[in-house]
Amino acid sequence: MRVTIQFESHRVELPTIYKFEHDEEVLEFYDQPPLIKLDYQGKNGLNLGVLHTPDFFVIRNDCVGWEECKKFTLVKQLLAKPGCFRDKKVRVALKAARREIGLEP
Repeated sequence: MRVTIQFESHRVELPTIYKFEHDEEVLEFYDQPPLIKLDYQGKNGLNLGVLHTPDFFVIRNDCVGWEECKKFTLVKQLLAKPGCFRDKKVRVALKAARREIGLEP
C-alpha cells in the first residue's frame, strides 16, 4: 500500500499488521479509522451510544469491516464485567457497524 501504518502494541497490533501484509485475501487495511457509534441497550434497559475508534478497518476480497486487537487476558477481564461485551451486545455492535456502512437500515 506504500503508506505508514501506526500501531500502539508491539505484542498484539504489530503481529496483526504483519498478518494483514502477508494475507492474500487482504486488499487494503487502515489504522485508527474514523469513529463509529455503537448503539446498544445497557443492563438497566436504557439505550446507550458509545463512540469507538477501532484498531483497523480491513478490506478483503469477500468482506470489509473493523477489527479490534485485544490480548486474550483483557478479553477475559472484559467478559467478566456484568453487562460488558456479552454476545447480545456484540451482535448489536456488529449491527451498528453494518448500519454505519449502509449494509442495514
